[in-house]
Amino acid sequence: MLKELDRLRTEMGFSSRSEIIRSALRFMAQETQRKAHPGEAIYIIVYSDSPSFGKVVHGFKRLISAHLHSHLNSGKCMELIIAKGDGKQLSLLAKALLSCKGMEYSKFIYL
Repeated sequence: MLKELDRLRTEMGFSSRSEIIRSALRFMAQETQRKAHPGEAIYIIVYSDSPSFGKVVHGFKRLISAHLHSHLNSGKCMELIIAKGDGKQLSLLAKALLSCKGMEYSKFIYL
């Protein structure tokens, strides 16, 4: 874990381990505060095969304002979802998407 921390510190230009840890904690605190209020979120997901994905999307359709599906060259699918709503509901959508079978990559950005 320390090797990874040192690699990130060097790669991202932080002067010390303490500095990168403070920055990470600040980021996590901001993310937690954002999730506590109504707002918007962007979800980027890559998966190989997930029959449950469509069920999750339909289950949260009242939150979803835009949805893009793309077939990648690797035979995988990518989804871009923009959602608006209560922070707790946006977090539930993120958890539901992560639980889908075949999930390979996910990135959730709370705005």
